[in-house]
Amino acid sequence: IIKEGSWELSRDIIFPPGYTIYANGKIKVDITNNSKILSFSPLKFYGKEDLPIQLYSSDSTGQGIFIINTSAPSTFEWVKFSGLRNLSQKGWSDTGAITLYESDSKFINCYFENMQAEDCLNIIRSTFEIQNCVFYNNSSDAFDADFSVGVISDTKFIHSNNDAIDISGSSLNVNNIVIDYAGDKGI
Repeated sequence: IIKEGSWELSRDIIFPPGYTIYANGKIKVDITNNSKILSFSPLKFYGKEDLPIQLYSSDSTGQGIFIINTSAPSTFEWVKFSGLRNLSQKGWSDTGAITLYESDSKFINCYFENMQAEDCLNIIRSTFEIQNCVFYNNSSDAFDADFSVGVISDTKFIHSNNDAIDISGSSLNVNNIVIDYAGDKGI
């Protein structure tokens, strides 16, 4: 359980398999010093409309979140992601500021802004649901799904500097979305 409070994450944190990581309440996590969250367990983050959980990088070096091979879906409700970068270390890198690899997920009422990565949210070989979210002012693609199955509904993509939605080898059901400026393709 991530306790309520404002936390600075200045070193990598790795959650091994076999756990479920819970966060709810008044939580702010500032990811700094090129650190990242790597999880082999599902994350269950539940904020509130008037008090979203905040995951951000005040020094613009935070390498975001990588969730891999989880046994159960991750859920993010009322979470604000801001200013994160893609994972990069020791000769390899990922394209997403937030990446889920073979890890199912739900994003409900989330806000993604000012991400400095090739993909703001990257989902690979997973099922997903994105509902009532906003992607705002991201440096490249807002959303990228590879070999995945999912639904995006009631979601806004505002000022994506490359693609708003980029999919390959995926099945996507899109309902009631708004794309307001995409530097390359809307979908």
